[in-house]
Amino acid sequence: MITDFDGNAQHFIGSGDQGFNEGTYQTAAFCDPQGMALTSDKFYVADTKNHAIRRVDLTTQEVTTLAGAVE
Repeated sequence: MITDFDGNAQHFIGSGDQGFNEGTYQTAAFCDPQGMALTSDKFYVADTKNHAIRRVDLTTQEVTTLAGAVE
């Protein structure tokens, strides 16, 4: 979930189902995401059970995989 500085929800990222899908905020799926880093308009998520590093583009609202593989 992305919030504003007051804690109000702005966007939800992911379908809510566990999995390994790239795509839009609504269709992407993660499996036990933990930890993230933010750089300007992108943030990076450690998708732990998928053994992957995922990139969330805040401008295009797309999720892609940078490294890793599903076991």
